[in-house]
Amino acid sequence: MDLYEFLMLHELLAFTIPSSEEEFGKEVIERATRILGVRRIALFVELDCVKCMALLGFRNDRDALDAIEEAEILKPDNVFIHRFEGGVLYLEHPLNIKNKKRFFQLFSKRVEELARHFILERRKIELEKKNVLLKSIPDPVVVVSPDGAVKDVNNAWINLTELSTSDVSGKKIYELPCFDDESRIRLSEMVGKWTEKFEVVVISGGKPRYLEINPAKIEGSEDYVLVCRDVTELRKITIKFWRTVDLLEALVDSIPDVVYFKDTCGRNIVVNKAYAELVGKPKEDIVGKRDDEILPPYLAAQCRESDELVMTKGDIVRTEETGYINGRKITFETIKAPVYDKGGEFIGIIGISRDITERVRAEELKRFRTLMDYSNDAIFLVEAESGKIIDVNMTACEWLGYTKDELLEKTIYDVMDLPAWRGEAVEGWHVRRDGSKFPISVSLKECELEGRRYLVIIARDITRLKEAEERIKRMNKHLSLLNKMLRHDIKNGLTIIKGYLDLYRDSGNEEFLKKIEERIAVCTELISTIREIEEALMAGRGLKIVDISKVLEKEIEKVKDKAIVNVKIPAGLKVLADDMIPSIFENVLLNAIFHNDKEEKRVDIEARAINGWVEVRIADNGPGIPDEIKEEIFKEGFKGEKTGRTGLGLYLVKTLIERYGGSIHVEDNEPEGSVFILRFRSGGVNDE
Repeated sequence: MDLYEFLMLHELLAFTIPSSEEEFGKEVIERATRILGVRRIALFVELDCVKCMALLGFRNDRDALDAIEEAEILKPDNVFIHRFEGGVLYLEHPLNIKNKKRFFQLFSKRVEELARHFILERRKIELEKKNVLLKSIPDPVVVVSPDGAVKDVNNAWINLTELSTSDVSGKKIYELPCFDDESRIRLSEMVGKWTEKFEVVVISGGKPRYLEINPAKIEGSEDYVLVCRDVTELRKITIKFWRTVDLLEALVDSIPDVVYFKDTCGRNIVVNKAYAELVGKPKEDIVGKRDDEILPPYLAAQCRESDELVMTKGDIVRTEETGYINGRKITFETIKAPVYDKGGEFIGIIGISRDITERVRAEELKRFRTLMDYSNDAIFLVEAESGKIIDVNMTACEWLGYTKDELLEKTIYDVMDLPAWRGEAVEGWHVRRDGSKFPISVSLKECELEGRRYLVIIARDITRLKEAEERIKRMNKHLSLLNKMLRHDIKNGLTIIKGYLDLYRDSGNEEFLKKIEERIAVCTELISTIREIEEALMAGRGLKIVDISKVLEKEIEKVKDKAIVNVKIPAGLKVLADDMIPSIFENVLLNAIFHNDKEEKRVDIEARAINGWVEVRIADNGPGIPDEIKEEIFKEGFKGEKTGRTGLGLYLVKTLIERYGGSIHVEDNEPEGSVFILRFRSGGVNDE
């Protein structure tokens, strides 16, 4: 060995125990890189869990573990891996380490020695913690291996059995002299099956002590800890309790009401003869079972709820419980109370349940009679099979025009017309004595009285509700129409504005700007008045008398600059309409102008009163309308081929006129063009 190797070896072996795990990791990296020249290092040591104590050249622990796994498969000549109990060291050199392998081995062994120091220190700490915990448990505790060999005991165990740690350590638990013969057999049977609690007897001071053994596996170990709870006093109390129970059983059997005692788990410990007769089972089949194993589910749930209330309040609870037993509906008046031992510990619940079914039925009938007499709805009690009316209240008599005696001679089918006689709520019709009908909403409920099935029928007059529904439907239709008209008329206004704007661009004539301002004002006015019209519809206001002569005069004024308009309208013509009537004439007039292909557009308007009607004729000299589409043009969405407009205007006109009770149709004009004939109901005295 030359001087260089000696110094390197000395430097590697001079690696001393660092003060902390962090310092140890830093020292490993520093020496491995400086002395061995490695470029990547990973050291994992198992303490509480697998912990990375040194990491160099890797992004994270996962990358390092993947590299170790890959190197153990590929075995590269520049990597050295050293595994030891509780850890692994990974060293990666830039070059082949064949000639330096001895130094890598020595370094790894030294790292292992120091890592073991930390492992042992950690285990020592954990062991000390477990010992402290073991000694602090007040109950006797024994630690055993899976085969039953005793490995440790606490002070409470030593005090109970008077056996020292050296007396029991390494011996099989079932061989210890502190147990009686039966307990030794029980313990030997439990070896390898430390999964459930059991009882044994320990002889302490010459007297038997009863222990409840609760086994549990120690985390991170194959050993088990047996926690022993002394239940000797509890056993004495239990024996005394059962003696009391025998006396109690003899007493409660003489009580005609249902009497029972339940333990803290809800199991029936004592039941009387009345309980057994109620459920039709011998007492032996009831004792030891919970309510849900004996009673119908609904009744058992009520009993469980009142039991929980007793335990929560710690006081007497009174309640009513109802259910079906052997096909019979029974109601109990129940009193339950908590039971405590002399030490004040809660040990169960005692209950007494009295059958009050007949009393409840009488009270229900009384309440039903009161409900019927004071109800604003019509109420019938009807035989389920025949439909015969058994009872009825005065409201039904008033609605239908019969006396009570007359209705009791009829079936429900004589006075009620329903689409179905099943379901909790249906709608149908009541039939009065005179044969007239009115709408009702009916609630049907089946019940049983004295073994016979009946229907309780409650009918509510929904005439006003149906009228309100119809009003809402009409209102929705009107609002929809209002919305369509608003969008349609504004679009027409924008179309006109664009036309004037094009004319202004072509001519520079400021008269067109004035026309644009006027049209903008019209659109603005339309938007601002829509709220008033909407409020008028929502308020339910109907038609009113409108001076159609003035309406026509205003609408004609708007189109005089677009066509030659001839007018023959007498003053003061009145019709039944609303605030939307101007839209009718605006749409018809614009339709006559926009669809006119003549250079000189002409519109002739004539109005007159005829036999309670006002007829308005609007004729043009346009191309006319073919017979096959004279009806189609009034349908929503119909579009003319020439203009490509929305096709909504004439649909709105027809809708509004029909709402007013009038009509509109189109005929051929002579010698050319079309004439629209609009008929309105007269709204007053017009000269005819």
